[in-house]
Amino acid sequence: MPSGKRAAKEADPSEDQDSFYTMYNKEIKVNQSQIPIILAELTDAAYNFAMRDQFEKALVLLQKTEGVLEVVNLETSSRDKFISFITCNNMAMCFQKLSMLDECTQYLKQCLDMFKNEAF
Repeated sequence: MPSGKRAAKEADPSEDQDSFYTMYNKEIKVNQSQIPIILAELTDAAYNFAMRDQFEKALVLLQKTEGVLEVVNLETSSRDKFISFITCNNMAMCFQKLSMLDECTQYLKQCLDMFKNEAF
C-alpha cells in the first residue's frame, strides 16, 4: 500500500469527489463535545485535497473550519488556538497556489498576529 504524498496523489478521483461532497454537504451542528471531531475531520480532509493540488476544494473545507472556529472560545483551548493558526496558514497557502495574493497576504498577517500574541 502506498504511503505519504504518493498515496494521496494516487487516490481514486471518484473517491475524491465523494469525500469532498460528503464534507461540503455535511451540516455543521455545533455541539461543544463534537467540535474537536468536526475540526479534525475538516482539517484532515482539507489537507488531503491540498496534497492532491485540489486547492479550491481544500479552501472550501478550510472556510467551513473557520466557521466552526467562530463559535469556539479560543481563550480557553490551546488545541483550538493551534487549529485556528493551522487553518489560517493553510488558507494562505491555498490562496497563494490559486494566485490570490491579496487574500494570501491577509491570512499570513493574521497568522503572524496570532503567533506573536499567543503561546502555542
